[in-house]
Amino acid sequence: MGKQLILTEKQRVAKKFVTALDQNAARGAFCFEGDRHIIVFLSGHLLRLVSPAKYKEEWRKFSLPSLPIDPETFLFEPIPGNEKHFAAVKNHLLRSDIDSVVIATDCGREGEVIARLILQESGFAETRRPVFRFWTSGALTPEHVRETMGRLLPSKDKDSLFQSGLARMLADWLVGFNSTRALTCRFSRLGETMDMGRVKAVILRLLMQRQLERENFVPEDFWTIKGRFVTRSGAEFLAGWVSTGGGGGTGFLPEKPTVEVETDSGSEEGEPTPPSHEEGSRFRDKYEANRAVNRICCNGLTWQTMKESLRIKPNSGPEGPVRGKVVDVIGQVKKDDPTIGLKSVLPPQLFSLTTLQQEAHRLYGFSLDLTESIAQHLSLELDLITYPRTESTVLNVGMLDHAKLLFQVLEKDKILEFDPDLLNLEKESSRIFDDKQIVEDHHAIIPSGQPADMTRLNSDQKKIYQLIVRRFIAAFYPPYQYRSIRVDVQVGEDTFRASKTIVANGGWKEFYHGSVKPVGRRDCLEELSTDMVVSLKYLFVHHAHTNTPPMLNDATLLKALIHFDRYIVGETEPECTEVIQGPGHKPSTRETDLEGLKRALRASSGVGTPSSRGRIVREMIDNGMVYRLGRGKGLEVQEKGRTAYQAIEHLEALGYETSARWELALTNIARGQGENLTSFVSSVRLGMRDLVENVRAIPQALADELNAIGVCPLCAAPVVEMAKSYSCRNYPQCNFALWKNRLAPLGKEEISLDEARTLLEGGSISLKKLQYKNGKTFDATGTLSHSPEHGWGVAFDAKGKPPSGAPAPVSVANPPTVVSPKPPQPAAVSPARPPVRPKDPAPVEMACCQPKGVGSLPTFRRPGNQSDPTLEAAATFWLGTSMIVTKGDLLQVLRQIKNPLSNAAEALSKQGISLEQVPLPKGVSSLWDLVRRGESLATAEWMNKQGIQANFGIYQRIRYVSRAGEGEGVIQELRPNNAAYVVICKEDSGGDNEACIEREIPYELTCCYRCKTPGARVEG
Repeated sequence: MGKQLILTEKQRVAKKFVTALDQNAARGAFCFEGDRHIIVFLSGHLLRLVSPAKYKEEWRKFSLPSLPIDPETFLFEPIPGNEKHFAAVKNHLLRSDIDSVVIATDCGREGEVIARLILQESGFAETRRPVFRFWTSGALTPEHVRETMGRLLPSKDKDSLFQSGLARMLADWLVGFNSTRALTCRFSRLGETMDMGRVKAVILRLLMQRQLERENFVPEDFWTIKGRFVTRSGAEFLAGWVSTGGGGGTGFLPEKPTVEVETDSGSEEGEPTPPSHEEGSRFRDKYEANRAVNRICCNGLTWQTMKESLRIKPNSGPEGPVRGKVVDVIGQVKKDDPTIGLKSVLPPQLFSLTTLQQEAHRLYGFSLDLTESIAQHLSLELDLITYPRTESTVLNVGMLDHAKLLFQVLEKDKILEFDPDLLNLEKESSRIFDDKQIVEDHHAIIPSGQPADMTRLNSDQKKIYQLIVRRFIAAFYPPYQYRSIRVDVQVGEDTFRASKTIVANGGWKEFYHGSVKPVGRRDCLEELSTDMVVSLKYLFVHHAHTNTPPMLNDATLLKALIHFDRYIVGETEPECTEVIQGPGHKPSTRETDLEGLKRALRASSGVGTPSSRGRIVREMIDNGMVYRLGRGKGLEVQEKGRTAYQAIEHLEALGYETSARWELALTNIARGQGENLTSFVSSVRLGMRDLVENVRAIPQALADELNAIGVCPLCAAPVVEMAKSYSCRNYPQCNFALWKNRLAPLGKEEISLDEARTLLEGGSISLKKLQYKNGKTFDATGTLSHSPEHGWGVAFDAKGKPPSGAPAPVSVANPPTVVSPKPPQPAAVSPARPPVRPKDPAPVEMACCQPKGVGSLPTFRRPGNQSDPTLEAAATFWLGTSMIVTKGDLLQVLRQIKNPLSNAAEALSKQGISLEQVPLPKGVSSLWDLVRRGESLATAEWMNKQGIQANFGIYQRIRYVSRAGEGEGVIQELRPNNAAYVVICKEDSGGDNEACIEREIPYELTCCYRCKTPGARVEG
């Protein structure tokens, strides 16, 4: 009789099977062998997808022309260091005395992939021996192991789970390698890898969009009014102003003049406009609040200033103090039956890994990966909790008796004190025990029932274990019951409202939180009744500001990933659709498709898996894209992450909708619903091809602009970081280069990136403990400077004595010599100030479409007389003014103006220029659209005829005809002598400078961009 091989994921799990099945088993090569079983253990993943270089040699290096990486078939290999382990497992599987195999890896998608790949790559699948699946969510006690071994599942029952896991692995490999290499080749700084992936792109978008929302947030002032009322018995309560019947007051506080409105069906001419309060009791205008106070304090008032508030005491009139009447009371206790009107809150559901991570972060500030690792340790190492990587929040129906036994163990262990008499397992059975809500056959996380030795746990482990135990007990406690009382008080035409919560039964909240605090002030609202008259003692007018949206932290980011349907573009409510599209609008196929996608996402677990989200966030922190401000604090996108976000912002393959469709497809594969592995991988392949093509289409100049650390003081092109210097992108045609070791003779090893950025902005850097050759040290403040003898360097102020031969600061009277025959450069000026722009030349009439009636426009200036390149570029392209527009100016507009039409209108209106005067090109809605359609060549031609500098890098690919024959090239810049400076590279050169030929070729254009689509002919 043959033996049965049991494949486990870790050695400690294998030992549990040995204890349960064959305690006399002998230790072998990565196994324990007994009379009937060979229990083989792995160490997690033994295999991985091979690197791209194993498929093609051209995929070894990061190169944009070699992309996409798209092998026809996928190959696997042992992870380095696991070769002997895999060989031993393979030998065990191929033994002739093995009758069957039991897969006993983790009961989830990842565990299924680990085992199936071992069987596939070892050749065991070809032996056609039966394979079974050991599947459980319970703790691996000897009794439970033997019980589960008696009801093994056929492995084919989990085929869809394996297909889903393999599809996720292949998709992440394709997206990871292609997106990382494409973005790194085009956008990354020197020595940096722009690590990107399917879920990473989503997380980066969520974090960056919230960060931009915070950075662009403008606080709004608002005012609230609260009144302190007194009953005849002397009891007091506080109520907030909520509504008014309109009308002005007596003018004790300053009011805005009443605005006359046009007569309509509901008002007379001259009737004041009722105030609009979007948030109920908030006034957006302090004068509206003043009018309300004047109405209420009709007999006069006195006031006292208190920080952000104004305490107002109304004066008494002939009839006494200002009075109000209680007009509505909701939630009063009925004498005949006090339970009438009580509201109940059921206990929370049991923990899934996701909800456990959220609660652990809320209470203790734990990161996602820390909570998961602790839960894994409590489950696999200590057997204190059940399988943690679950998405379920309920238990199986058959676990009711098991739950009763668990409470007996917990009561005996006294981990937490609770009242067994309050538990009602039978009543809660339908809410907590539900087979239909079980995800992937794994129930919620609960205690395993094993006795807990708390001395073996550290403080973090104790917190997580006690949290799981507390949640399990609280789920069977009675509901939390409370009474909500709301009182409305009418004072003339104005209404005030007060509310409070009275706790009737603490229930589960009292156990889970330790105590239950009532909501609202300790006022006498329960003593009030309808038509009761009260006196107004004080009014409080409070001035406040709207709050900046909070940063996303681990918990709120996790919530956003789960409820990912909210971020899918194209969501339109029916009432919004009529406003935007008109009452006759019918949903398009795309709108209907998106709504179906969103509904399906709501029924899934969102983007990513519970076990991978924390790891991905940790990777983004480790590679410098994201920074965690501290335990329990927010997640902040760093400069590297900002560059990555700008790079992927318009890439559809890494957008929200594509990610959502792929995630939903993976879910459907796991459920066996319509999708399959082949079709899904094919869609990912197509997506990566589109991504690579889109990245290739982005001009390198725009990519350089994203990585620019400053503007070149000679030609205004971007300055980028190189291996040994900070150089102009046009180097060596432009000779600006600030060497990193420029201060090495003085003991400063390198000029840092931040210091170089400050110098290029015209600022000064603080230099400490610089050292002369004689060993003496000095401190100094340095600025960017240039000398003909030493080139670009740092000049010191009077505090630090410059060493002999130090460069002198540049002045306009003594400009540096620029050895740059092409392109011609303007004279350099002091780097402490932006380059001086020459005066606008007189406009030159164009035969076809020179804008008429625009005339001479003002030069746009920032405070401090600094030019504003964004406004200048916008004005040039929309208004036709003849201003200097450099490559950096244009690219800055392309990067910053997402909706150029609306943003430019707002920017230009501040300068007194109406957008109605602007002649836009027909059919063109944005600058990016203009450049993407290939009309940048014609735009530059028009600018040349205006006498405007046009060396901003066209990068338009063209066919050329020369005496040497036909070919293709890239127009890098236009020359005023009607010649295009063309860089011609062979297709197989990969962009190497040695394989490129630079030449000037005469060019001719049919028209400018304001007419029809230009037809460019380049002949030589």
